[in-house]
Amino acid sequence: MIGLWIQILLLIPLLTAQNVTIQTPMGSVTGFRVDYGNNTSNLYYGKGVVFLGIPYAQPPIGNLRFQLPQSLNRYRTSPLDATQYPAACPQARTEGIPGALDAPCTKQSEDCLYLNVYTPDTTTPNKYPVMIWIHGGSLAAGCAKEYPYKGAIRNLVSRGVVVVVIQYRLAALGFFTTNTTDFPANRGLLDQIEAFKWVQNNIASFGGNPNLVTLFGQSAGGISISAHTYSPLSRGLFHQAIVESGTIFMSLYGSASNRNSSAITAQNLCQIPQNQFNRGNFGQLKTCMNNISVSAFVAADKADYGNWLIIRDNNFLPGTPQSLNAQRARIPVMYGSPKDEAALPLYFMMESGVRFEDFNQSFLQRTFMKENVFSPYQRNLNAAWNTISQSYLTNSQANSNNASYWWLKTSDIFSASNFTQWIWKDVQLQLANRNPMVYLYEQTYGSKIMQRKVGDEVTRKLNGYRPVPHSAENPFIWMFEPIWNAETQANRVVPFDHTLANAYGTWWTNFAKFGRPTVDNSWRPVYGQTMQHFRIDQPQQGGMTMVQGYRDQDGDVFQRQLVSIFGDGPNR
Repeated sequence: MIGLWIQILLLIPLLTAQNVTIQTPMGSVTGFRVDYGNNTSNLYYGKGVVFLGIPYAQPPIGNLRFQLPQSLNRYRTSPLDATQYPAACPQARTEGIPGALDAPCTKQSEDCLYLNVYTPDTTTPNKYPVMIWIHGGSLAAGCAKEYPYKGAIRNLVSRGVVVVVIQYRLAALGFFTTNTTDFPANRGLLDQIEAFKWVQNNIASFGGNPNLVTLFGQSAGGISISAHTYSPLSRGLFHQAIVESGTIFMSLYGSASNRNSSAITAQNLCQIPQNQFNRGNFGQLKTCMNNISVSAFVAADKADYGNWLIIRDNNFLPGTPQSLNAQRARIPVMYGSPKDEAALPLYFMMESGVRFEDFNQSFLQRTFMKENVFSPYQRNLNAAWNTISQSYLTNSQANSNNASYWWLKTSDIFSASNFTQWIWKDVQLQLANRNPMVYLYEQTYGSKIMQRKVGDEVTRKLNGYRPVPHSAENPFIWMFEPIWNAETQANRVVPFDHTLANAYGTWWTNFAKFGRPTVDNSWRPVYGQTMQHFRIDQPQQGGMTMVQGYRDQDGDVFQRQLVSIFGDGPNR
């Protein structure tokens, strides 16, 4: 027993030595050091210093619940304990990225405006480039804990960058609005700006260079970053951007863009009739909304009262993107997507009871009509459908009951309508603004990693074709440990998966350091109107190389033919 206590006492200095305390303009902060070794043949390697749960604004609670984020001048304690992940912002979804981490967003609090910092070294005289991650989740879900430090250190920090992972208010708490001072619009985006300001003022203390900041994010994170490139409030707070699977047009002009989620929420939670809300007669709305419990907001979100969007206002987004485009900074920016974005929602449909054999022309048309009830096409859905079907359904199998054909066509059309047409559009606007530093990619490699079980069924039904769904790149950037361990043990990881993870880490950090993803010019900017882009695939499928024509059909059908019928965006 005495020997055991001696061993424990000997370990105490070692454990204590792992803690790192630094001085910042807002007070001292204590994090901890991690070291996974330097053997790059191992799945995980690298070392760094981790700081978790640093507040960047005052808690948005009480009278601040629906107000703009308020700056924080000093930490509440000194030193600040930054060794635990923060609570997630209130949300209905808690399960997180499938297989990545078990229910990371379960612990929730309105006091949620925190960020994590993963840095190679806090004492370096030569400051590292900074990468700020904005998580996805439809502006209604997600948290910083979904993106743990182990994978980030292996694939990003070990390559010489500081990574900052931020949280922001979600769903009604972040996006319910009357467009008045009682409920300002786009609060979740304004929270993000407050986090950017924190980085400008504090990141040098963590080893980061505030003059070389790259935003990167996926899905709703990509939508947010695209919006920041247009917003006058965000200008100068970042210097480069990586926009994965989303642009501002998905919020402003997408399939739910004419649905007033705030009016629906006011009616369901506070009994304010929608016509009264739309006239600006809000009654006792402020009192009601401030007294509603967090659990009631979460329950309402779970019942789908809200489909939360970034909207135009007179502050964050004081005009259409087209009208603001000429004011956009010409900075290095990268856009891209997996080939089969819509495969993920199709997987969700199948997990909810839709059979593979149910996919046919009637199913596709009904789904299109239903999804676009609140879209810019709502005044003539038949005309929209006819234009789309004439372009996409030209195969001789179009009149058959071949479920494989219809599954793929459903994926193609909804990938275009919900994702890639908007990427195409935002890139075109960057080119119209004469930005010479626009990079574009498409991942056409379908990995077994992070594929849902129904994805394996789909692959069998498609004679071996493995779709590349929304979020397919995330495990290769973030190296989620439970996923990689489980998939490796199940013999689903192939050598190219390791190659691709290393490539993503190199491309993304090269971009943060140099404003371009490759140093040998093998991945070149988009030139003229050709939409040349970088294809990401394994060697036997063409490999990683520049190819012409990013989603030409999607751009032609949705951004030329349908725009000629419906105009460039909704009447908002």
